[in-house]
Amino acid sequence: MTEADREAAILRRVERQDFAAMPQLLEKYVRLIEAEKSRASLAEARDLIEWARRAIRAAQAGFAEQRDRLRGVAQYRDPAAPQGNIFRIDA
Repeated sequence: MTEADREAAILRRVERQDFAAMPQLLEKYVRLIEAEKSRASLAEARDLIEWARRAIRAAQAGFAEQRDRLRGVAQYRDPAAPQGNIFRIDA
């Protein structure tokens, strides 16, 4: 049942002056609208999670590339070379 169908059902009750059934019908209508909002929120959350998953995978790939590059550089480093800052600036 679409939102237009639900609104039409409410209008039919009003036209027939069936006000006894209105509270239950309106409560049902509110629950359905809240359910639709929940589905929309879930869809937004799903999209956000999917975006985060892709961003994390891209970051992992970038980190793996940097790690591999550092490993390659480490192969050619002279173990006898001084570590840290080799330049000294006298003030």
